[in-house]
Amino acid sequence: MGLKIIILVAVILCTAVTPFAQNSSKSKMILPYRDEVDSIYAREIIDFDSDYTAFSKFQQRDKYKKALKYVLEDELIVAKKILLNLIKINEYDFGSRSALKIILDYDKGILSKKYLQYFFTALNNKFNHDYVQSILDVEKAISLKPRYGESYYLAAYVYNALGEFEKSIANLKRYIKLGDKNPKVFLALSSNFFAKGDYEQAIEEIQKYLQFRDADPRAWCNLGILHSLIGKPDKAIIYLQKALVIDSNFIDAYHALGNSYFDLEKYPESLNNYKKALSFTPYDLILNINSAGAYYMLNQPKQALKLLQGVMKIDPDHPIANYNLGNVHIKLNNFQSAAENFEKTISINPYDYSAYINLGYAYRNLDNNLAALNAYKNAIEVNPGNIASYEGIAIIYHELGNSKEALKYFLIAKILYEEVGAKAKVIELEKYINTY
Repeated sequence: MGLKIIILVAVILCTAVTPFAQNSSKSKMILPYRDEVDSIYAREIIDFDSDYTAFSKFQQRDKYKKALKYVLEDELIVAKKILLNLIKINEYDFGSRSALKIILDYDKGILSKKYLQYFFTALNNKFNHDYVQSILDVEKAISLKPRYGESYYLAAYVYNALGEFEKSIANLKRYIKLGDKNPKVFLALSSNFFAKGDYEQAIEEIQKYLQFRDADPRAWCNLGILHSLIGKPDKAIIYLQKALVIDSNFIDAYHALGNSYFDLEKYPESLNNYKKALSFTPYDLILNINSAGAYYMLNQPKQALKLLQGVMKIDPDHPIANYNLGNVHIKLNNFQSAAENFEKTISINPYDYSAYINLGYAYRNLDNNLAALNAYKNAIEVNPGNIASYEGIAIIYHELGNSKEALKYFLIAKILYEEVGAKAKVIELEKYINTY
C-alpha cells in the first residue's frame, strides 16, 4: 500500500503539530508525515495496489514486470514460471496471482488472445504510469469479456491513480458483484476511502480484509495508521505492534509507532521507534526530520540540529526541514540563522503563515522591529485568523510607544482569544490594555 511527508500516508495529511513555545507570538514546530495524502509516508502505507505490500524488494517487482513482458511476447510458459516463483516468495502477491489466473484462463479457452493482449498491455502501461492509455486498453478488454472480474480490478486501480476515486469504487463493486472472492478488493476499497478522507470506512474495509488474511503485517500497519489519523494513537499502537510481531523488520511500522507515541507525547518511546526505523534506512529524510522533532521535544536541540542539517545537505530546499531548523535555531538563540531558515521556507511556500509568525519572532529578537512587523502582517494576510500575529504586532507597537496601534491590535487579539476560550491569554492581554 503505497505509509505521508506524514507523510506522512499522506498522508499524508492534517499536519501533526507539536507545541513550539509558550510565547504565542511564535508559531509551532511540526512533523511532516501527515502533510498531504500523496506524501511519501502516506503513499508507502496506504497505497492502492496490494501486490507488493508484504515486502519491499524491488527485484520482485522487476521480475513481475518481466513476466508481463513475456506474456506480450507470447512466451507464456516462461511468464507462468516467474509468476509461480513470485507467489512462492510472497503468498500475498495478488498481482502475480491475478496475472497467473488470467494466463491459465486463457489456456482453458475462457479468454481470447485479443483479451490477453489488451489486458497485459493495459497492465504494462499501468507500470509505466501511462494511465490514460491503460484505461483505454482495459476498457477494450472489458468489452470483450464484460463479466470477467480482473478487468474491473485493473480499471479500478488506474482510476485510483488518476484520482477518480468514485469510478474506482464503482469498478471494485462490480468486481465484487461478479463473485470474485479475492480479499485484495477490500484493500483497494480501503485505499480509495483513504484518498477521499473517509478514514472510518477505510478502517472497515481493512478489517474485512483481515478476516481473510490476518497474518499480513502491512494490513495491520495500515489499520494502525488509519487509527492515528482519526485521533486514536493508543489503538494505533496496538495494531502496529501486531504488525511487528509478524515482521520484526517492518520499517514503516516502526516509523508509524514513532508517530503514534509522538501524538501521545511519549517522546522517548517515539524516538526509540524512529531510531529502529533509521537503523534500516539511515538516509530517509522524513525519518530524520521526525527524529529531530522528538529530540526537540526532549529538549535536545543540538541533536535535532545535527539531524536537520544532515537533511539539508541532501535537500536544501526541503520546506519542512527549513521550517523545523528555524525552530531549533530559535531554541538555541541563533536568531539570525532562524530568520534565514524561515525566509527560505517562505520562498518555497509563500502561504506558510506559521513561517511568517516565527520569522517575526526571530526579527523581534534581532531588534529589527520593522522586519518583524512586516512578517506578522504577511502572516495575517495569508491567515487572518491567526492570533499570534495580532499579539506580536501589538507587543512591538507597545514597545515602540505607539499606543493607538498597540491598543488596536491588543483588542483584536483579546477578542480572538475569547472566541477560542483562552482565558489565561485574555487576562494577560487585559493587563496591557488597562495601561492605556
